[in-house]
Amino acid sequence: MILYQLLCHKGHDFEAWFCDSGTYDQQVVAGDVACPFCGTSVVTKAPMAPHVATRLVGGRHRIMLLTAALFGAVLTVIGLSVNDTVVVFDRVREKWRGTREGGATFAE
Repeated sequence: MILYQLLCHKGHDFEAWFCDSGTYDQQVVAGDVACPFCGTSVVTKAPMAPHVATRLVGGRHRIMLLTAALFGAVLTVIGLSVNDTVVVFDRVREKWRGTREGGATFAE
């Protein structure tokens, strides 16, 4: 389903739902789409903007944009942090085993 903002030739602005853009085209050509205010079937799509997710901050809506690049960067930082932590713990474990078996100490 897709929601279109429509305009009639008399300037009335209204919304209508369609299964897809092809259905809209078919219904407009057939004259099945009519303005609810004046009844004319001469309608066109109004300029529309895509819906952008927002969140309420301090009584005002703020746009939340999480791009693929930003998301990838966050995952990379998390991955590197986890990897470094695993490497550090592996080294500690190896040193710990060495001290229990009479080998290397932590000072080495």
